[in-house]
Amino acid sequence: MNKLSQRQKTARACMIATIVFALAYTAVFLLIFYRQYYWENRAAGFYMSDTHAHIKFGQSGQSLYSLMYLTLGLLDRLPMGGVWIAAFLVILLLFGILATKMLLQYLLPKQNKWVVWIYAFLCNMVFPITMAYVPYFGDFRYKGMLNFNIYHNSTYIGMKPFALLAVLFLFRILKTYAEQRMSWKDWVGLAGMMLAATAFKPNFIVGFAVAILVVLIVDFIRVRGKHFLNFVIMGSTVLPGFFLTLYQRAALYEADSAGSQLKIGFLTALRAVVKHPEIPLLLSFVFPLVVLAFCIKDLKSDKFYRFAWLHMLINLAMTVMLYETGARLRHGNFFWGSYFAIGVVFILSVVKLDELIEKKRMGALTVSSMALGAHVLCWVNYVCTIIKGAKPF
Repeated sequence: MNKLSQRQKTARACMIATIVFALAYTAVFLLIFYRQYYWENRAAGFYMSDTHAHIKFGQSGQSLYSLMYLTLGLLDRLPMGGVWIAAFLVILLLFGILATKMLLQYLLPKQNKWVVWIYAFLCNMVFPITMAYVPYFGDFRYKGMLNFNIYHNSTYIGMKPFALLAVLFLFRILKTYAEQRMSWKDWVGLAGMMLAATAFKPNFIVGFAVAILVVLIVDFIRVRGKHFLNFVIMGSTVLPGFFLTLYQRAALYEADSAGSQLKIGFLTALRAVVKHPEIPLLLSFVFPLVVLAFCIKDLKSDKFYRFAWLHMLINLAMTVMLYETGARLRHGNFFWGSYFAIGVVFILSVVKLDELIEKKRMGALTVSSMALGAHVLCWVNYVCTIIKGAKPF
């Protein structure tokens, strides 16, 4: 009987771990979303949940600028509506893990699928490293600033898998679009995923579209203006989502009676959440920055890794510089793009981590793995906090 190779043993262990993760993930988040629904209005209420507000929007017929509102409103009318809503949100979370796996498998085509599944779960099990409590830096033990994995906001949960698939379609297209005209299937795929993500969550497409525009300009200069029509076709993929965003903005501000205005102010919105946001913001990036320190030369050679950081910096600039006045100041509506963008950076950083394994760069691998482990431990701490309905900060 042939002995299993080390790779086969690793793949088998990862397969078992994937099944365990999937079952545990499903059970834990069914409970969390169930409690979000049924504990919302009790004295021991589930903090930081927008579930009932979104249901209310969906059933009121007003503020229907998100597909999630309508869906939750309909599910809530069913018998045991809370159970259906919890199951629906868990399905979307698992869809997000599947989309992460598909993106990672595209980026790591030679890696075993079960190892990639573990990478996908890890990317969906990270949380900003918790800041040590120092009174000067905040009024409470703040547990994170920019976070890829958010469970209190249903519209983000709905957006996430489609946004990840949009990144996958974009990466596939970026390889050849400048020299070879993209197929109609790729156009529909990229435009459709951006449209679906925007239908669930306004603001997603803004930073993503700007990042695509920057890539188009750079590539257009690189090929010295050749194949102009290819660039026009590529750029047109953002139009369906862009027009939807215009409608969403009109619907959003028409429904807003607080008279909020959009303004520019450095860290103004972040300071409305935490007194001194600089350190919590930095602690959101520990693993990606550690990996970047070891792989900074790859920014020049790896267009996908370069796009992830470009996309992050554009969204971070919006988060840091833009804010709304009035009652909407604390809503953080320009945080959402950064929440997703940091996830893309984490995913590409995990790809670089896999490359460190292949290159046997043990020092870089050890430090990077420790940083990733710290993020995962903070995620476990966060989930243990919210599963009890306790205040997550």
